[in-house]
Amino acid sequence: MRILGKRIMVTADNVDSERVKDGIVIPKGVVDLQNDGHFVKVLLIGDRVTKFKVGDTVFLPRFSGHPYDYEGQDVIITNEDDIPAIQE
Repeated sequence: MRILGKRIMVTADNVDSERVKDGIVIPKGVVDLQNDGHFVKVLLIGDRVTKFKVGDTVFLPRFSGHPYDYEGQDVIITNEDDIPAIQE
């Protein structure tokens, strides 16, 4: 599969835990409680994506993108501009 334009494919599940800038680890159970979205990994990127690369952890807002089954894995395809934050 090749993603076109400014779209990215991300995992549909939260990443196991998140480490914030100050070194605090947020366990998956706490991340799951957030109503506004969740952190996911970037799997594939389109040919015009400039903000992200494969493997980045990004914040996916609630109800963003289109769910899809890719090689037996639940993924979400969304527009690059719909991702408001990247974890550094």
